[in-house]
Amino acid sequence: MEFSKDQKNWVINWVERQFDKNALFPGGCSAASKKDAPCVCSAHIRAYKTWSNTPRKRRHIRGWIEEWLNAEEVERLQAELKKRQAKAARKSGS
Repeated sequence: MEFSKDQKNWVINWVERQFDKNALFPGGCSAASKKDAPCVCSAHIRAYKTWSNTPRKRRHIRGWIEEWLNAEEVERLQAELKKRQAKAARKSGS
């Protein structure tokens, strides 16, 4: 996934908001409980620890995204990033 230097902080904040809002983030590492409901597993903890130790450089952030996010989460991130770009373009055009 590509993003610019200007977008880096926004991407970092997006990932951190996902961790804050959803205990099952990232979704690609969800385990099922005995009742087949998704539950937190050791992979979620590894994902969070890895994120916490990821250097805040674009290539490292991209690497973490590629390793831990599933396709749906990457699409959501890209869609929100595009929406943000469009909003910024409208503001600068005014």
